Formats: sequence, C-alpha cells, structure tokens
Amino acid sequence: LLLLISVPSYGQFGSVTNFAGQPNRSGSQNGPRLEASFFEPTGGVFDSKGNLFTIEYSGSAIRKITPNGEVSVFAGIVGVRSSVDGQGAQARFSSIADIAIGAGDTLYVAEYNGQRIRKIDPQATVTTYAGSSWGFREGQGSQAQFRYPTALAIGADGSLYVADTDNNRIRKIDKDRNVTTFLGDGSATNRTGSLEQATIVKPRALAFDKDGNLLIATPNDLFRVDMANETLEHLAGQGQSNQSLDGPALQATFRDIYSIAYHKDGGIFVGDRQTIRLLKDTHVVTLSGHQSSFSYAEGDLATAKYRYIGGLLSKGHDSLFIFDRSHHNIRLARVSDNPTLQAGTLSGNVTWTKANSPHYLNGDVVVPAGATLTIEPGAIVQRNANYNITVKGSLKAEGSATEPILFSDGWNSQSLSSKFFIQFEEANLSDSKLSYLNAHSSAHSFNTRGLFLRTG
Repeated sequence: LLLLISVPSYGQFGSVTNFAGQPNRSGSQNGPRLEASFFEPTGGVFDSKGNLFTIEYSGSAIRKITPNGEVSVFAGIVGVRSSVDGQGAQARFSSIADIAIGAGDTLYVAEYNGQRIRKIDPQATVTTYAGSSWGFREGQGSQAQFRYPTALAIGADGSLYVADTDNNRIRKIDKDRNVTTFLGDGSATNRTGSLEQATIVKPRALAFDKDGNLLIATPNDLFRVDMANETLEHLAGQGQSNQSLDGPALQATFRDIYSIAYHKDGGIFVGDRQTIRLLKDTHVVTLSGHQSSFSYAEGDLATAKYRYIGGLLSKGHDSLFIFDRSHHNIRLARVSDNPTLQAGTLSGNVTWTKANSPHYLNGDVVVPAGATLTIEPGAIVQRNANYNITVKGSLKAEGSATEPILFSDGWNSQSLSSKFFIQFEEANLSDSKLSYLNAHSSAHSFNTRGLFLRTG
C-alpha cells in the first residue's frame, strides 16, 4: 500500500465569488458591479442582450447589470415603497419577491406586499398586470386578488404561474390577464394526485423543467406538476423540519426553502435558507453552505457560507447566481458539474473519472473481494452524510502532484468521528495503490483528527 496524503488545497471542487454588491453593506449605489450596493436582492433574470435584471425585496426596485458590469436602476427608486405605475423612476414597488421574463424581454415581478403582479416592458414602462389588494378573488387583471404572491414562472404558452403563498394556491394568468386557480383550494395541507383534488401549502418557489413540467417548492418539500397528466407528484422532503439532511429524496429534509432553479442537465438547485442543495436522480445532496452558520465566506464551493438565500439563477453549464439576501450581494458559483451519485456494492471493476466528478457518496460504497475501484487523477469524491468506502478488494486512487484526488466532507456530515472515509477490511493491501490524495473537511482537517483512512 503506497499512500501520500497532501494538505488540503482549494478551488478544485467549484468556487464561489462575489459577482455584484458589497457583502454586508446595503444601499442604493450604482456604478461598477463590485462597487455598487443592493438592498436585499432576491432574484434575477437575463434578457436576450445579456443584461441581468435583479430585484430587491427591501429596496423595492429593479436594477440592471449590463454585460460590462455597470449597475443602474431600471425601474422604481431604491428604498421607496409603494405601488404606482409609471415610467422608470416614476414607478413604485412594494417589496419585490420574484421576477420572470417573457417574450420580447418583457419583465414580470411579484409584488409581495403590494399584492400585485407588475409588468415592465423593455422601455421600463411599468403597469399593473393583475391584482389589486390583499384577499382572494378570481377575475381579470386588477379585479383579481392575491395574498402575498411570492414566485413566478412562465409556461410554454406564455401563461404566468403565480405562487399565491397565503392563499395556499398556484394561480394562472393567461395572455388576456384572466386569473384562475391552477392548483389548490386553500386547504392547509399538501395532497398529491389529480390537479382537481391536489392541494398545496405555502408555495414559495416555482420553475419549469425541460419537459415543461411545473416545479413547486413549499418551505420543506419539493413537488412537480406533470402537465400532460395533470397530476401533482411529491419529489423530495418529509414535511416540517428544523434541519437540512441529505439522502434519498423522500427521506431528505429541508429547513426553509425560498428558491429553486432548474439545471438543464436535469438537477434542481434548492436554496434552503443558508445552504444550496441539489435534487438529482432521486437523491438530495448539499453543495454549499452551512445550516448553522450566518457568517460570510467565499472561495471553495464546499466551504462558502451564506446568510439567507433569496434567489437562485442557473445559467449555462456551470454558472449558478446566488442572491444572498441578508448579505446584500449577488454571488456567482462555478459548479464543476452535476454530481455523479455513488452508493452500494460494486458489481465488478469500476472507474470513477475526473470527467464525471464530483462523485457524491449517497450511501456506503463497498468494493467486494475480487473487484477494483479505480479513481482517476483530478477526480473529486465527497460525502455529505456519514458514509464511507469499504474496501474488501482493491482500491487504486493514484493522483499526481498537479492533479491530486480530492476527498471532501460537506457541512452536513453527521458524527464524523464514527466513520472513516476509506476503510480496508479483509483486503490485500498489496493490490491497492493510493497517492496524492487531498483530504479536506469543511470542519477540520482529516489528517489532524485521524478520520480519513483506516486499515484492518
């Protein structure tokens, strides 16, 4: 057995940097994006020209960040709250919770305290699209009523879907501005099944997947509406919980979801208060953040910290924009890839490649006698719970000085002292080769606590 474990290095696993704003400093300053200040940013969308339009909950304004990084106010006045239609700075908003973009770069925003859905054209003309006052009423345009509209999503036919949070409903606004109930009857319970009978409690976030199905987040669960079959399905979560635990989707728990974003490769990013979770292949893993920390940290994806994730925006293959509401800035995460989930007993010789990294342990992995697990140089292996790799056959994890293999614990690992990351049992160590392994923990260094490797 050849073993060389290096001191942790950073930046291999994905990174988080400040994209716009000044961390922990609220304000209304415009200008270059890193010198600008925001007042509780909660979401954003890109238009066809590459401009990023961001919204501010307490700032109650829409800001524009151009491709060259200049920040300006597009509509409203930062810090001035009301509900007034008008052009640009003449318009007023009252606590903007979400934003969506439709045909012709038309913007729509959910005005949480204004109980309205507003429409903004490319010339910054603001009009009331639907809603008028607090309550529940169907109807056209301003005849309708909402109770704290929180999220928006635009369907393939141009209809606007609204998470009408305190009415426990998903509302639908067609192109003629007719507002109807799409899902729910106001009941304070989540019930799956046909849309005629299904109910939803406190919907907070919406998104459409690549198949045109509507994704819905409540504070502690994820759901999907199969649009073709008109049914509501439960995807993940166990209902009310005060913690965020990873695992199989229906065994995982969420603490306080306020945002979701769909990745084009099929994963669902979830903003779970201070953590960023990912639902993929019926499993939930934590990508970033710490559920018991409110401090601020950039750098490694696995060690970054957030205070209150108000919104998420997935763009391209590896870019995730994070609207850190309580730190008053917009972060940019470069996620190396959607993870490859690993669990169970290998059926033969298996190779974990660098290209398919990161490899997440979603359960204990067993390398049986006669089998070999090969891990390529530069590959990344992470566990977000108390799982390990038990080797009864052989393990060949041979990194290099320039491409070490990274083994990393996530913030949500439980009872780390009870399990080693790699454990050899009844194995012929002469058949295994380990070199240039970078052992990193969000909480401590493996090689100072002896948690990484055990033989015998």
